[in-house]
Amino acid sequence: MAYDPVTDEILVPANHAWAILTFRGDANGDVAPVRKIVGPKTQILNPQALAIDAAHGEIFVPQNRSVLVFPRSANGDVAPVRVLEGPDTGLNNVQRVTIDPVHNLMMVSERDGIGIFDRTASGNT
Repeated sequence: MAYDPVTDEILVPANHAWAILTFRGDANGDVAPVRKIVGPKTQILNPQALAIDAAHGEIFVPQNRSVLVFPRSANGDVAPVRVLEGPDTGLNNVQRVTIDPVHNLMMVSERDGIGIFDRTASGNT
């Protein structure tokens, strides 16, 4: 789960629905999300975590051997704007991702340690 202070929204990984749900910051009770990232184009499978880069308006979703990146406003069955993955990335069983927008870094924790990438990294970086 992550909070976006720019839009006052709460983002939640819905692992059973294979989706990312966005709720208003003042949501209370049984309310519908304002946006959902869900569907085959998203490449989201059983999300357990996510991170928001509020400064650059991006959502980072760790998946087994990759990190999917979506724009803050993504809604529906949309493809990621970029994907960090590949044999040379060293990513294996990615658990969490943290963004440092000041130093333009993405820190990824996974089974074998922590990887540090440029925030805009994509492909086999």
